Amino acid sequence: MAGKRIETQIKNAVQRLIPDQAEKIYEIPVEKASGNEWYLDGIEKTGTFTGKRFFKTAAVFAACLLFCFGIYQIIGFQKECTVYLDVNPSVELASNKKDRVVEAKALNKDGEDILSDLKLKNTDMETAVNAVLGAMVRKGYLNRKQNEILISVEGKNSKKVNELKVNLSQEVSGYLSPLIGMSKVYSQKIEESDTITSLAQKYKISPGKAVLIQKLKEQNPELSFEELAGLSITELKQKLMEVGIYLEEYVESPGAESKEEGESYDKTSKMTDKTTAVKQEESKQDETKQKKTGMNPEKTKTTKETGNIDTDSKDDLDEDDDDRQEKKKEEEDSDSSDEQEEKTTMNQSSTTKAEEEISDEMEEED
Repeated sequence: MAGKRIETQIKNAVQRLIPDQAEKIYEIPVEKASGNEWYLDGIEKTGTFTGKRFFKTAAVFAACLLFCFGIYQIIGFQKECTVYLDVNPSVELASNKKDRVVEAKALNKDGEDILSDLKLKNTDMETAVNAVLGAMVRKGYLNRKQNEILISVEGKNSKKVNELKVNLSQEVSGYLSPLIGMSKVYSQKIEESDTITSLAQKYKISPGKAVLIQKLKEQNPELSFEELAGLSITELKQKLMEVGIYLEEYVESPGAESKEEGESYDKTSKMTDKTTAVKQEESKQDETKQKKTGMNPEKTKTTKETGNIDTDSKDDLDEDDDDRQEKKKEEEDSDSSDEQEEKTTMNQSSTTKAEEEISDEMEEED
């Protein structure tokens, strides 16, 4: 009891020593420091990173990021070169500075058929061109008969355009060789204009083909733009050759033949056709004669039946006969020489035997 009384007295004494001024203290207004008070001298001021400031910083960063991404998109999708491929399908491929395809467009119905199952965006230009040509081969637009293609390249960077034109020509020739055999690749550098664009849209052809036909028509006014526009490149070349015009004189082509070489080739081709026709006629006459005489044409086939008068084979037969006769003669000579040797050997042996007998008799007499 005494201890409890002592604790109560001490508590009361402490409360009397500490006045209850909390209410008054709370009511006193507090003035914030402005930063230049005497008691802040020598203390470096540091900012506090509040939530509001964080959001402002994040917004600035996001704006910079969007700006950079927009610039990248503009550069990445900006066209630098445009390639037009013409066989009968006409296809347009646009590339950026990195030679990546940014747009693939069909310029006629056949072109739509080619691009219907191809995804070419962001692929390398050479890869995209090979994919388009592979689809043309697969769908029958390119084959051993229809084997000519026109490549037209357009762009502001002349050096880049020339490099792309040369590289694509070589790439296409190498790619098509194992697929359809020999192919003919024509290439040209073009500059599109309002007139060319209008003609291309009107006749549903590429600007590259429009430029080529326009060149042809300027020097040959008798040609019909509409008629030539509807032809494939192979048909266009054949049509021009009929009127003495050579496509190689208007576009670039590796190993292009001159006009004189083309005329010489035509003459040779015509002579070959005439010779073949004559041989075939002779073959028919021979078959008719053999049927009339009751002979079996199958057993009496001559070189004429194949349309080839093979005089070289006759010479070969004569040479074979001569060789056989010479061999036979050599064998006969060899046999006769062997017989002569045998006779000589027998004579020598008989002479030797006679000499031995004579010597024996002489020994006996002695």
